[in-house]
Amino acid sequence: LAARAGALCAAAVLLALRLHAADRRFHVGNADLAGRPEAQLKPLREAVRLNPYELLYRLPLARALYEAGRRTGVKSERIALAEEAAAQGREAAALRPNEVDPHLIWGTYLMVVKLDGGPDRLAEAEAALDRVAPLDPLFLPLLENRYKLAELRGQAARARALKAEHDRVAALAGR
Repeated sequence: LAARAGALCAAAVLLALRLHAADRRFHVGNADLAGRPEAQLKPLREAVRLNPYELLYRLPLARALYEAGRRTGVKSERIALAEEAAAQGREAAALRPNEVDPHLIWGTYLMVVKLDGGPDRLAEAEAALDRVAPLDPLFLPLLENRYKLAELRGQAARARALKAEHDRVAALAGR
C-alpha cells in the first residue's frame, strides 16, 4: 500500500511538473502576440503538446499561426498555417465537444483557408459552427461567422436570416 501511495505521489508530481512546463511555454509564447508570431509558434506548440486539454493555449496558438501566415509571402505557407490553426480547433473540439470556442476556431480558420485560395472545406466549417450554435445562440462572434460563412457558400437566404439574427442580438447588447 505504501509503494502504491508513493507511486501515486510521484505520478502527481510528474503531472504537476508537466503542467508547470506547459504554463511556462505558454507565457513565453503569449508574451508578444502582435510582435513576432513566428517566434511564438514553437513555445505555444510545445504548451499545447504538454497540455492538449487547455484551451487557453490553443487560441493564442491559432492567432499566432494566422498572424505568421499573414506575414509570409508564400501562398502555400499561408494556407498551411491557416490549416494548422483550424486543426487546433478541431483537436480541441474533439476533447471538449460542448464548448463553443474550439468549434469557433475550427470553423473560422477553415474559412480563412478558403479565402486564402486553399481547399474548400466550408461544409466542414459550417458543421463545426452549427454544432455549437444551440449552446450559445447569443454569442456574437459565432453569429457573425455563421452568416459570413453562408455568404461564402452562396447561401443568400441563410446568410440574410443569420445576419438579421446577428443584428438583432447586437442591438440587444447595445452594439
